[in-house]
Parts: sequence; structure tokens; C-alpha cells
Amino acid sequence: MTNMKIQNHIWLFTTTVIIMIFLIGNSIAQGGEVPNGDLAYLEKDSGECSISYSILKKHVDLNKPDSIIQYAMNPIKVCNIQNQDNRDLIIKTLDNLIKLDFYEVDNTLIDSLAHEIIDPDFKLEFFTEISDAYLMVNDEKNSETYWSKAKDALPNATDHNARILYYNLYGFKNFSKGNIFSAFQIYKLAATFDEADMKYQIITMNELGNMYTSIGEHDKAIEIFKKVISSATASDDLDLARFGYYGLMNSYQNDKAYDQLIETAYKSIEHQTKIENNSLLGYTYCNLGDGYMALSKLDSAKHYYLKGIEISLANNEYKELKDNYNALARYHKKIGENQIAKQYFDKAISINTYFPYPEIHREISDLWKMEGDYKNAYHSLHKYAEATSTQDTANLTDVQLATQIIEDSYEYRQEAEAKIIETKREQERLLIIIIAGVITLLFILSFLYLLYRNRKKLQKLNHKILLRNKKLDIALGKQKETIKYLENFASVAAHDLKAPIRTASSFAGLLAKSTSEKLSDKERSFLNYIDTSVSKLSQMIDDLLSLSKLDVDLPPEEKIDLNEIVDKVKEQLHNLIKEKDSEIILESNLPKIMGHATLLIQLFQNIIKNSITHNKTGKKTIVKINHRIMDDNSVAIQITDNSGGIPKFILPSLFDLFESTDKNNGNGIGLATCKKIVNHYGGEIWVDVEDSIGSTFNFTLGEISVI
Repeated sequence: MTNMKIQNHIWLFTTTVIIMIFLIGNSIAQGGEVPNGDLAYLEKDSGECSISYSILKKHVDLNKPDSIIQYAMNPIKVCNIQNQDNRDLIIKTLDNLIKLDFYEVDNTLIDSLAHEIIDPDFKLEFFTEISDAYLMVNDEKNSETYWSKAKDALPNATDHNARILYYNLYGFKNFSKGNIFSAFQIYKLAATFDEADMKYQIITMNELGNMYTSIGEHDKAIEIFKKVISSATASDDLDLARFGYYGLMNSYQNDKAYDQLIETAYKSIEHQTKIENNSLLGYTYCNLGDGYMALSKLDSAKHYYLKGIEISLANNEYKELKDNYNALARYHKKIGENQIAKQYFDKAISINTYFPYPEIHREISDLWKMEGDYKNAYHSLHKYAEATSTQDTANLTDVQLATQIIEDSYEYRQEAEAKIIETKREQERLLIIIIAGVITLLFILSFLYLLYRNRKKLQKLNHKILLRNKKLDIALGKQKETIKYLENFASVAAHDLKAPIRTASSFAGLLAKSTSEKLSDKERSFLNYIDTSVSKLSQMIDDLLSLSKLDVDLPPEEKIDLNEIVDKVKEQLHNLIKEKDSEIILESNLPKIMGHATLLIQLFQNIIKNSITHNKTGKKTIVKINHRIMDDNSVAIQITDNSGGIPKFILPSLFDLFESTDKNNGNGIGLATCKKIVNHYGGEIWVDVEDSIGSTFNFTLGEISVI
């Protein structure tokens, strides 16, 4: 066993020496460079995962292809993929290698690494990152291969960081294909993972801002991008803040707020200089140029477009370079330098990125048409149609129509080029007339169809209305007959009922007189009770008859002064007020309204009389009358008393017929009459009670306008 250990140590030492000799020799062979301190340290301890990655990153930043190739695989070889701390380094290594033009990663290496991954959350993160890396270099085949693997890993993953990463890439894939609505919904879903690291939440927030910019909600987008900048700054992730600046510039540009665009661009440049990160700097200069271009400051625009090209080339940022070439081409097109514009458009097209920019082909088509070269104009426009045909949101009607016209013109132009040039404007006018005619015809036909359909609907509706009106007339006729019958019945019933009541009352009185000396006190109290009950019954019949005829055959409404109504009520209740030592106080000058004096007198009288007769406190009854004008110009009256309040159990049915707070002093018809009067005017009536103190009767007089 000891000999085996010695042999293993000898073998390990020999292998290390051979590797060191190979690395030093390889370094000298590739340029005679002596390894610096970092490289020497790696060679001494190749098991240091973080050191191996830092050295690779250093050479990536220095853009040294030979050194990158030499040290590219070290992090993958020496980092244990099961170690949580090493995972990010492995993913970053693969991401860098995939994105380098001069290095092609063997997919078997990626698949073998993936096979070692057990954790489902890391499996989802790993495949998502690899798919994203291939997408960035426009390798759609490999991107879709690993995207499919990520989708398979998704159901078993629970980590919010892994899932939000997946949905962010899913949204970006839809956005890059022009599926704006789908991308929007996906980013909204990603934003629900509020337990994810702040870094991923900020990235998702930034993408949502881009979505709002795409659909034209610039105010919402600007608010989100400002939040991205503040959140990134607060979480000390200054690198992410540059994305917020970039989104903010795009929003200001789309909102045509060019002064704010320029101001934000300068802030972005200052920020990226501070954090020493040039990624997106080419975009910033392009946006700065666009701002000056929109303000017609053409020299400044050109200066910043050229600066953007310089920065993008230095950083190998090809998407940014494509944007700046495209922008500079539009600048030369604007000042009439069409040949130079075409050169820059061609340069933009030659850069292969995950965003195809089909609009460039249409710009080039316009340049060819301006020069009279309709053959090349057709070809460029045809490329535009092919590029946009895959986008869900593309509306190709005008493109296909224009393509067909140019194609026909080109075939004819081969026979007579000169004649086509002369008749070009006439054809364009004819096209406009035809399109206008077709649109007008379609509009007329649509209008006629709508008229026809609406006419049919109106006929059916009118027929239904006629049938309904006929039924209503029949019902109203029956209702009038019933009401008339009930009125007659009430009058006859009241008359017939009062006759025996009067007889009973008379005979009871005669009996009391003729036998007064013979009857005992108890027997005389019985006769008095009979007389009182008969009187109450007679009064109840009168009140019921009055209630039934309350709003029947009323005269037209007239101008009524409510102050005079209160005065008349005081006169009618004079004896009761004096007997009960009561006082009625008018706290405000009441308005004049349109109504009926008889109904309003009865309304005020019943409430005031109720307050006086049902005073339970033994104190002087004080009734206060006030009012206020409502928003709809109607009047609300408040009648407040100090009569000790109303029991709470009776409040829900207080205004119902035959309900009374004191059965000895009322028959429950007075307040029911008040409710009917208020309802007649379209108003409401209710009571507020203050225990042991008093009540406030409130009523409104509905839609009656104050005079």
C-alpha cells in the first residue's frame, strides 16, 4: 500500500512537470511571452477554479485569440460542476467561448457537462444560458436544441432565479421575432417571481419597460426605466443601471422628447465611464446622434454616429455597429448623399445579428427608386417582404402590392425604359385613385349593409314595442278600473262603517245619561272606554279614507312658500301646542317650491304633531325646523325634537301602516301618510334617533327644483 502511494505521488509530480513544460513551451512558441504572475500561479495550482476563469477573462478582455484558445478550457476542466460557487464560472466560460467568433465549442463537451448536473434548478439555468449564448451569435439551430432541453427541465425546477432567467429568454425570443404581445405577457409572468435575486428582477423590469416602449406607452416605460436605474443603484449593481439608461433613451426617442434623450445619453456616457464598462456605449452614441438628427443638428449627429462606430468596432459589439451604420446611412440619405448612404446600408446588412433589421432593405429600395433604377428597387423591396413575412405583427398588404407593381413595371421597362419614367407619376396617381375607389366602394357597401341590417333590427324592435305598448295599454286600463273600483269601495266602506259606529256611539251616550246614577264607577269607566274606542275607530276610518285619496285628482302644482306652510301648521295645532307647552322654532328661512299646499301641510303637521304627542321626557317639547339645498337643486328638510327618541325595535317599520310608537296616542297612519306624500314627490323619508334625547325626521322632496 505504501509503495502504491509513492508511485501515485511520483506519477502526479511527473504529470505536473510535463504540463508545466508544455504550457511554457507553448507560450514561447506562440510569441515568446514569459507568463505573468497570474499565469504562473495557474500553472502552479490548476485546481483553482476562480483563478482559471479570471485568467481566461483577462485574455478575453485583451482580445488575444491565441491566449484565449490556450486557456479556454481550463475553467471547465478544473471546476467541479456540483459546487455551487463554481457553477457561474462554468456558465460564464461557455458563454464567452460561444460568443467568440474565432472559437467553436464542441457540443459534446456541453452535453457531457449537462449529464453531470443533478440539481433540476441548475439544469434549467444551464440550458437557458447556453441557448441564450447561441441566440446572441445567431446560431438558431443550437439555440433551439438547448432551448428544448431547457423546456424539458422547467417543470421540475422550483428556484425563482432559474425560472425568471428562462422566462426572460422566452420573452426575448418572441420579441426578436416581432411577437410583441406574446413577449409582453411572458415578461409580465417573469415579473411575478418576486423571490428571485434583485439582479434578475431588475432585468425583468427593464424588459417590461422595453415592451411598453414597443406598444407606445412611453410614460409608463419612462417610469419603469427610471425605477430600473434607481433600483440598480440602490442594490449597488451599477452594471445593470446602464440598461435602464439605454431603455430610457429609446423611450424618449419614440416619444419625440429629444432634449431629454440627449440629456439622458450624456448621463449614460458618464455612468459607463465611471463603471468602466463599454457595453451598450455604442448604442448610447447612436441614440445621441439620433437626438441631434431629430433637432436638425446634422454635424453633431454625424460626429456621434462615427464615434459610435469607433466604440462598437473596438468592443466587437456587432449589434451596436449595425445600428450605427444604419443611422449614419440615414444621415447621408437625408443630406442627399445617396451613394454613401447605400454603402453604409450595405455594411449594416452584412453584419449578421439576431435582429435582422428588414427596414434597411426598404431604405435601399427608396434610394434605388430615387435614382430611377427600378430593377434594384424591386429586388430590395422583395427582400424586405421576405424578411417581414415571418413576423406575426407584419402587415404586408402594402408591401405585396408595391412589389407587384414594381415587378410589372420592371418587365415593361425592359421594353421601354424611358416611357416608364414618363408615366410613373400617372401610374402612381392611378394607383391612388384605384385604392381610393376600392376603399370608397367598400365603405359604401359596408354602410349599405349596416343600414339594411339595422333596418331589419329596427323593424323587429318596433314590432316588439307595438306589442308591448298594446299590452301596457290593456294593463293600464285594467289598473285604472281597479283603482276606481277601490276608490269607490273605500268611500262606500267608510260610509257604511261609520253609520253603525255613530249609532253605537249615540246609544252608548244615551246609556250613560240614563243610567249614570245607577252605575258603579267601574261600569261608568267601561262605558267611557267604549266611547273612546268608538271615537278612535271613527278617526281611523277617516284617516284611512284620507290616505287612500291622498294623491287622487290633485290640482296642478303651484308655487308654495314652505314658511307659510309651517305658519298654517302652527295655527292648526295651536291648541295642542298650548296644551302641551310646546314650541316650534324655524331655524332657517325655508325656500319656495312647486307642490300642493294640502299635502305639504299634512306632511309637516303629522311629523310635528307626532313629536308633541309622543314626548316621554316630561319636559317642554321643542321642535326645530331646518333645511339644506342638495346637489341636484332639490330641498331636504330636517325636523328635530327633544321628545326622548323612538325605540330602536320599531325603526325598521316606523313608516309602515298601523305602526305606532304609542298605541294609546296614535293609530299608525300619520307617518305612513307622510311616507306616501314624500314618495309622491319622488323623495325619501327617514329618522335619526339620539337615545333618550330626541329624533330628527329627514325628508327630501325629490326632483322638485328650488325656486
